Amino acid sequence: MVLESLRKNQQWLMILIATLVIISFVWFFNRTELNKIGRDRVASMYGRSITMQETDRIRRLFELGLQLGLTTNLASGDFAGDQNYIWNGVVLRHEALRMGIVPTHEEIEEAVKRLPAFQTNGSYDGAKYATFLTDRIGSKGFGQKQVEEVVGMDLQVARIRHMLESVAVSSPAEVKAMYEEFNAKTEAQVTRLKLADFTGAVVVSDDDVKKVFEDPAKKESFKKDALRKVKYVKLELTEDEKKLAGPPRREALQKIADKMEALSQAMLESGANIDKIAAGLGLTEAMKESAEFDRETLSRLPEASITGFLQAASNLTQENPSSDVLQSADSFYFLTVSAWTPERGLTIEEARPGIVKQLQEQRGREALDAKVAESRPKIVEALKAGKTFGESCTAAGLKAEDFPTFSLTEPNFEAPDASKVVEASVELVEGQLSKALPTPEGATIVFLVRRLPADEKKFETQRDAMANSLRSRKRQIAMREWLRVGREAAGLEQFVDLRN
Repeated sequence: MVLESLRKNQQWLMILIATLVIISFVWFFNRTELNKIGRDRVASMYGRSITMQETDRIRRLFELGLQLGLTTNLASGDFAGDQNYIWNGVVLRHEALRMGIVPTHEEIEEAVKRLPAFQTNGSYDGAKYATFLTDRIGSKGFGQKQVEEVVGMDLQVARIRHMLESVAVSSPAEVKAMYEEFNAKTEAQVTRLKLADFTGAVVVSDDDVKKVFEDPAKKESFKKDALRKVKYVKLELTEDEKKLAGPPRREALQKIADKMEALSQAMLESGANIDKIAAGLGLTEAMKESAEFDRETLSRLPEASITGFLQAASNLTQENPSSDVLQSADSFYFLTVSAWTPERGLTIEEARPGIVKQLQEQRGREALDAKVAESRPKIVEALKAGKTFGESCTAAGLKAEDFPTFSLTEPNFEAPDASKVVEASVELVEGQLSKALPTPEGATIVFLVRRLPADEKKFETQRDAMANSLRSRKRQIAMREWLRVGREAAGLEQFVDLRN
């Protein structure tokens, strides 16, 4: 009976077994892929998932826009100048399609031809475009299709910006108010507390130094960095080769790249000696050695101007003594450690100057802050009592100084703290005292004496420029607000901080 039943249902049994085998195969051999499902989701917009691949593609398109010089619209500060530019790209695609803003192929083609990067004597140069596609972006996986896509997006931004310009209207009263804000003369006085006056009075004892030196939490800060030297090989195009373009230039660069790659691979072998390897490759004349350096003095080396040298040299260690091959427009470099003196702990005498300076600055700043907390209320009370700012400062044991008259269009930045004085004065009214403004030299307190009316005669000559400036500012605000509202309408929910 059992055998007869099996024979009658063998077809369905085989289908069941085959199905189970397929499911098992998918499960056991693709578990890694299955585990990835949902992990690549970085955000949600318009009710759909935004993946890391999509955000990376938008990021690369914006980078291409910068290379093309599209800084008026797509790659402008108000569209791509903040951390939201990727989401702005998603909003642009969605909203432009919804509003029917879809440039034609002919419009995109004409816009490409108008790009300054592809112009020679005011006319489109197809050779420059071809060179850009092959030499500038070809290695990044970009081509004509991506250029046209980015230019199309730029046209979409331009049309949306044009639509928003209707709200960017500046009234005569607004223009006049803006002129007054930027051109009114400001008379101010300051009182400065110098940090040096307080640090100079700080006495640091031997016990103070010993206590800091022996603090376990600060042990790592009392070390002398490793000293090292690097040998490096530089190969570059000849002057004649630098004038080449297209395939001939790529061929010349490839010959250099092949030789440098051979050097790099040979240095991966155990016990590799760069002098012998360079000699075998005919690179002895191209090899040089740096002076001894640590992390603090690295940037002062003559080689610091070499593209990528600082980062590559700072990353070299005894365990990873050789760099990757570095490439700039016309040259290649390779670095390897040639001498190494390990880091060591400082003695207390070596650490003493740094500890003394640290404690003096710390305690001096504390004493300065205490003086500010004591003096500023006294100045405020004296001003309320009808005394001048100079008299109020004297009563508090400080000295008042006149600050040169200035306006926002003609600021005076002669003093080290001038930018802070100008910035603080914007928020003050006549007769008002600022909070203490910390500076590297100490602290500054600003007193706004008065504001003088702007020159009316100059307003007539600047009216149009101010009106254009105000309209431009409003256009930027309108675009940023449109994008903000667009992100909200899209229901943006971000799961990953793309800055990381």
